[in-house]
Amino acid sequence: QDLDADSWQRLRSVFLEKKLISENEKGQYLLSRDLHNISFDQLKKWVNGEIALTAEKPLGRLEFQQQAYRLLQQQRHQQQDTLDINLADLFSK
Repeated sequence: QDLDADSWQRLRSVFLEKKLISENEKGQYLLSRDLHNISFDQLKKWVNGEIALTAEKPLGRLEFQQQAYRLLQQQRHQQQDTLDINLADLFSK
């Protein structure tokens, strides 16, 4: 499936910011990091612009806010476990 121009522009910005790729003087994009050191989970977090949910005590004063925060933390931990494969291994399969 083709990647539309807007999506590529957004992804390219993220990849350049995280120094995953670099652009040479000819305008070509080059891989700049070892894919063995980047997990699929990390890439997902970069692309989605996810903020870390690291507060030990859930944020918010209301019970539903605290419960929602705990559920989000739980979901992130499950995703991290599932997506804990480095990009080199992922693309070699």
